[in-house]
Amino acid sequence: VSITLLTCMAKACPSSLAKISSSVLPGVFKLIHSPLLQGGALLAILDFLQALLTSKATNLGYSQLLKSLMEPFQSSKTSADVLHRQSYHSVARCVAALSSASPKETPGTVTNLIQQVKTSSSPESARVLALLCLGEVGRNGSLGGSKEVQGVILEAFSSTYEEIKTAASCALGGMAVGSLNEFLPFILREISAQPRKQYLLLHSLKEVISACPASSLSPHVESIWALLFQHCESQEEGTRNLVEMGPFKHTVDDGLDVRKAAFECMYTLLDSCLEGLDVLQFLDHVEEGLKDHYDIRVKAGSVKQEFEKQEELRRSAMRAVAALLAVPEVERSPSMAEFANQIRSNADMASIYQSVQGGEGGGMAPTEGMDIS
Repeated sequence: VSITLLTCMAKACPSSLAKISSSVLPGVFKLIHSPLLQGGALLAILDFLQALLTSKATNLGYSQLLKSLMEPFQSSKTSADVLHRQSYHSVARCVAALSSASPKETPGTVTNLIQQVKTSSSPESARVLALLCLGEVGRNGSLGGSKEVQGVILEAFSSTYEEIKTAASCALGGMAVGSLNEFLPFILREISAQPRKQYLLLHSLKEVISACPASSLSPHVESIWALLFQHCESQEEGTRNLVEMGPFKHTVDDGLDVRKAAFECMYTLLDSCLEGLDVLQFLDHVEEGLKDHYDIRVKAGSVKQEFEKQEELRRSAMRAVAALLAVPEVERSPSMAEFANQIRSNADMASIYQSVQGGEGGGMAPTEGMDIS
């Protein structure tokens, strides 16, 4: 609320804000650089910075505001893991807000950010922030058609620093959200062309799917599905041997992270694009995933707690089945009769059904409903 008050002052009475800016602005920037700035407070800060710039309420112009935002990340003594991760995303959103409020400054800002990423001598924290800023500026569709940025992102994927690679993945996703027709085909093409970078590229794709409305994705849905299913099933993504330790061999599944990311994308599509799915085809691939690595499935070989959780879900399902089969004259329903036959023919399911019916009560007496014994 206090930030919103400052925004109103900047718009309605700039001169009054000018008198207190020297005492107020340091606190505002401290909040931006803290891990506390999220949600409504972050949105209020973005409005305030834009109002501060457009109203000229202080002597701080675009360049000065940008410097105040980014300065803590420029020190060579600052590594990417010292500053809180949230502060990187907050500052990137603020830089994009300033860029949006001052479009004439955007091309120069994009050029400087690209140069910051390309300069290997720059601190890791500065390069991470520059990548995230490019992503947020691109999310607003303000990159100005810069082709150089694609090469910069791919180069960042090869960095030895994990934080830089992750930031590049987020940035590419953000750019694609703002310029879907330009960047989404690029992402899909690179996923096929860059086997070693597929995990990062799939996370970029996930960002696009999460942030874009289904209507804008519809022209690309077929390509996305084909790619996801291809990488769920590809034999090349199977388990391979990379490491030998003495007389022992350590089996490394190089495709695990890629398949996990693919299933995350499938989950996101299920949540946001259900009406556009072929559900039966979708379930075929889910079934394959249930046979996969522990991190992707859950099966009887899992840790005891997970197994017991799944077993209780199956017993709960059987209790519901028992209640359905206890409905009077249920035997007249062909579909329920077929369902009962399927349970009867599966020894595991029939055993669970009998234990639920006999030990816990299934709401079904021997003389009523349908008996599947």
